[in-house]
Amino acid sequence: GVPYHRGYLLYGPPGTGKTSLVSALGANFGLSIYSINLADFNDRTLMNAVNQVSPNSVLLFEDIDCMKSSKARVVSNPCMNDGTQPRDERENIADKNGVTLSGLLNVLDGFYAPTNVLFMMTTNRIETLDEALLRPGRIDYKLYLGKATDCQKMDLYRRFFPEASEFEA
Repeated sequence: GVPYHRGYLLYGPPGTGKTSLVSALGANFGLSIYSINLADFNDRTLMNAVNQVSPNSVLLFEDIDCMKSSKARVVSNPCMNDGTQPRDERENIADKNGVTLSGLLNVLDGFYAPTNVLFMMTTNRIETLDEALLRPGRIDYKLYLGKATDCQKMDLYRRFFPEASEFEA
């Protein structure tokens, strides 16, 4: 009854192949990849979308550092005796605020987290991520992808053009 999932974080400068690596892993192991842009969701719609992910799939959260990390706040309404807003107005505020950190954490390992799903996240700025997101159990492995060295660039070039000389590469 314990949900099984793994979380991986790929981080490093833009253009270093983080998303390409996820695509290659999915293709190699025959896994479907579901890509999530958190800016397009709020807590409720994210939960609904994640619940539709089939088992043995990859759920990719791209640019996780760009999450709004907003919180739905209830603003007092003078028309209500207890100082709260009617339910419909509270829901509209939550819908406009996007995905909160709490909403994301619930998707990753909360009660409704999907089972047999591989969570992959990419970021250009790991230092901006909340420690609660980075803890083991949510992120089980972090991999830095830096810029390619000159030697790596030459090797890659020569894979595509095996007849090329070292000077051409």
